[in-house]
Amino acid sequence: MRDEVIPDPSNRRRWQRRRTRLRPIKLLTIQLVYLEDGMCVDISDGGMRISKQHDRAVPKSLVVFDCSDRTFRAGVVPWASGKLIGFRFTSGTIKASPAQLKALGERDVYDAVYVRK
Repeated sequence: MRDEVIPDPSNRRRWQRRRTRLRPIKLLTIQLVYLEDGMCVDISDGGMRISKQHDRAVPKSLVVFDCSDRTFRAGVVPWASGKLIGFRFTSGTIKASPAQLKALGERDVYDAVYVRK
């Protein structure tokens, strides 16, 4: 059973936001060049709010790599305020390949080997 969402007339958002907990992301250029790490603060069907590591400017068009589900999403940055940015999705999710995971320094789940002593 889902909770009923009562529309708030002062809220101009198109999609319901959901707060996230410790959801690491990586900001990349459109060419998939690493820029910096961040955390997804909240997410909706249309975008996410990101807390960045640094307050330096980022390009208007970005790709976000979600480290939790290992997917890429392209989008634009409609607003930025210090270390917080808004990110609006312009594409669906794309699952990362093993080669892309390796290039990003991520471990492939199936490559992980644990040795017990």
